[in-house]
Amino acid sequence: MKKPFLVFTLSLLAMLTCVPYAPAKDEPLSKPDVLGEETIYTTQRLSRYDTIIIKDFDISQPELDNIDDEEKKDIEPVQATLPKIISSSFVNEINRLKIFKSVEHNTSKKGNAVIVEGKVTKLSGGHGAAKFFLGWMTPQSLRTHIAVSGRLIDAESGKELAVFNDVKSGLTGAGMGYLKEILVNLSGDLGKDLAEFVEKLH
Repeated sequence: MKKPFLVFTLSLLAMLTCVPYAPAKDEPLSKPDVLGEETIYTTQRLSRYDTIIIKDFDISQPELDNIDDEEKKDIEPVQATLPKIISSSFVNEINRLKIFKSVEHNTSKKGNAVIVEGKVTKLSGGHGAAKFFLGWMTPQSLRTHIAVSGRLIDAESGKELAVFNDVKSGLTGAGMGYLKEILVNLSGDLGKDLAEFVEKLH
């Protein structure tokens, strides 16, 4: 009787080892690895939503780093428009991808929708000398950059689905000037990155 029992046990173990691993239903989705820091809470893909609502990021209190008084005057006319540039790029890219039935901007719709909101936390002019001498080898922290933080939430419940932080950096010409233009371009690029982040969670 021992031999048949041993054969049965070995067969059972072989069957168990061949069963593919299936993630638990309450396990969060994998990180898209698009933005600098990503924390995913949702266990369901964003494809369950019909609508995405993209809010303009708050830019009321950004940290201004390595920006002198003259540069502050230069960027002041466009600073308030940077969130609109982010949103415009974000909306255009999501519309191009055609992954939601409806794409809305700054609405307060409830129901089957995911909301993306956030704030601009930092605007940095970078380190002129480092950019001049190091060029494209300049570390991100010493480049002109814009930093943001934000989250995805369920419109009906207000539950957080994911949170993120990101820094988009670039160089300003030969290490000086063009700060306003670079921040505008970085804002547009950031909108595209946010769309890619959402697409990979869809």
